[in-house]
Parts: sequence; C-alpha cells; structure tokens
Amino acid sequence: MSIHPYISPAVKTQVSAHGILAKLACVDKYNAIFAQTFADISSKFLTGRPTTIAGSAYRGIELHKPNPIFAKIIPKAFTPISERSLLRSLLGEKQYSADEVRVIAEYLMTKGVLDRDKNGRYVVSNNVMQMINFDDFEDSEFKDLGDLVSSVYVKGVTRYEGLPDYLDLIKKLPYIRVHQDQKGRIFVVADPLPTGSTFKALRQGELGLLLNLFPESGLPGEYSSLRTALFEGIMSEPLFPKDYLFEAPNIVPDKILDVAQGLWHQVYSYGLIQKDGRVRIQGERLLSIRLGTPLATWGYVLSYDLVPLQIEAPNSEEVWSRMIPRIRSGVVEEILRSFVSEEMQQKAYDDDWREEFLRFCRTEDYYDMYLVAQQLKLNPDTVENILRNAWQDGLCGISVSSHPRLFTAKQKGVKK
Repeated sequence: MSIHPYISPAVKTQVSAHGILAKLACVDKYNAIFAQTFADISSKFLTGRPTTIAGSAYRGIELHKPNPIFAKIIPKAFTPISERSLLRSLLGEKQYSADEVRVIAEYLMTKGVLDRDKNGRYVVSNNVMQMINFDDFEDSEFKDLGDLVSSVYVKGVTRYEGLPDYLDLIKKLPYIRVHQDQKGRIFVVADPLPTGSTFKALRQGELGLLLNLFPESGLPGEYSSLRTALFEGIMSEPLFPKDYLFEAPNIVPDKILDVAQGLWHQVYSYGLIQKDGRVRIQGERLLSIRLGTPLATWGYVLSYDLVPLQIEAPNSEEVWSRMIPRIRSGVVEEILRSFVSEEMQQKAYDDDWREEFLRFCRTEDYYDMYLVAQQLKLNPDTVENILRNAWQDGLCGISVSSHPRLFTAKQKGVKK
C-alpha cells in the first residue's frame, strides 16, 4: 500500500483525530494546528505547492507534539466504552499507563470532547456529534461495534462480515457510510462531514473508486497499486489538467499513461477534479480516507473550495517528476503481486520492506541480484523474474528495471 511521504504508519492515528480537536479549539495548541493547516491548504492554490490536508496536519502534529493518546481515545468513544474496556484496549501499547489514560480521558471530558452516558461509559459528546441512543443494545455487543468503528477511523475502510442485524445500528453512526457492492460484499467507510454541511455524503461511484484504492477490500484482479499511486499523486497536486496526460515526459511509459487517462476521466466524472484540473474537496476527502487519516478533512470541508486558484499550471515534466517516487512504489507493489509467490505478495503490502527494496534500486548494489536476494530474503531467480517481467510489461520507464545499463548488460548477456 503506497503511503503519503509526510506520514509514517506510526503517526496515522495521531493525525486522524486532529480535525475534531482543532475544530472545537478545546485542547491546547490544536487551534494553532487548525490555523496552520488551513494556511497550508490555502497556499496549495495560491503558490502551487503540492500537499494534502493529511500531510499538513502531520507537520502540525510534529511541531506541537500533543499527547498521542488523544487520537487513540476519541475513535474508541464513538460508541460507548467503559473505562475498563478503554484501558484494556490501550494498555497493550507499552508506552501508556492506566493512570495516564485515565488522566487524558478526564481532561477530554473537562474540555467537552468526551462525556459519560447514564451507564458511566465514555462517549464522544454532542459538542462533536449528535448523541446516539444505544439503550436497546446489550453491553456485550458494544465491544465488536466499538472495534469496528475504531478500525474505520484508523484505516478509512473496513470490510464488514458480521451479523446483518448490526447494519441498521451502524448506519445511524455519524461520519460512517455502509456500502454494499455488486457482489454483495459490505464495507464500512469513514465519511467525515460536520453536521449541517452543504456537501453530500460520498456517492456510490466515489465509494466504488475508494474501495478499489484499498488492496484489502478487493478480490484478486480488482486492485491496482499503480492506479492507487497515480490517484495519490494527482490528488496531491493543486491542479492536474487533462493536457498533462498528453505532455508527459518520455520517462513515463505508455502503460502508466493509459492507466492515468482512465483514472483522470473517472475522477473528473465524479467531480473530484474540475475541468481546468483543480483538485476539489471531494478529491481531498477521498485521499484523506485512503491515507488512513479520515478525520483530517473534518474541519475544512465548508471552506476548502472557496480558496481561489491563483497559480498558472506548472510544467508537465515538473509535475510528473514529483509524482515518480510515489508511482515507483506502486509499480514495485504491482510487480511483486503479479510475479512472485503468494507468500511474497504479502511483502508488497509491507511499507518498510518495499522501501528497503526501493533503496537497493537506487544504488549499485541493485545490479547484484544475489545481494538483493540475500538482503530481501528472495530467491535469486525471483529477483531476475521480477526484473524481466517489469521490462516486458512496459513498466521499465520508472520501474525497478529502468536503468539503461541494466538493460544493455542483459541484452549482451553480461552479468553485472
């Protein structure tokens, strides 16, 4: 799974909750994060600096370093949770103590973020969302429901395989969408919109596109890591006119341009991007969900599209050059999933492993397939197979086999 360059997996949940805390301006320094993030999004269209709301929030998180337990407690309290269950869910993370969790939870209560229901359980207060009546449900049912909601707000999308009886309850939860695809599979999707927003919930087409950006949600053959990487790259730009598809530099292979063209027409038809190429809040919202920071857009949807676009379209080659690192990760994932064993395909979803693979691709060590195989625990024949198929599949322009010396050496039968 490709990941935004500003975000590491360890801080995803920190970023996810910042929208609520900043919007309420109730926790020290979060109002500064809100202001800084909105300024960063404004500069996206005033100066042309590519960014995402999630990325901007991360920089704010790093600057102010608020207690990360805030962002772990809040999603768990979208459904009522007892203090005992809250502690049990967090104490497995060794850096937290029971006293620390209790202190933070009580602090969030004094600030109006959390409340207690009549049974004494923590719940996100109606300052944040309308209260839900859970009285008809037994306590034993809350654990699975709470885990589901927490998973949705960390991952963005969760496959639902539980009892159908729960669906009616889940559909009542704020910031949640339940989607059933044509094959009958049910997914729960984070859809953060403030109460009274003029923007509509995610539409069926947008939901379908979003689900296809998550490898764990689709069946074999449905997910394309290359397509996901292109989506992330395009949505991170302030604008990506259709002309960029015809003005791409020679380093971008035809296969990648073909995928990009189909994707551009799709995001345009769903209103994620305007005719002039400007990325709209709907596109930013899908990108935030995709990156596992679904609450990041929570405080911005009402004003995002009001920021004027005051930049000229940058050179196409400049834009594609910025996108290449992300696309290269997508290509590596695509190759690994296509040409290696099922066991090795799992490594394609491991961010650290894939980054290590890419690190080798940037050095002379890469040309020693035996060294690559040893370091990455791959069979040398597998390494050679990956490279050969990458070339044959037309991904060589920005893939792991892009270096001309490698191709020349292989053509001459010379081992590097």
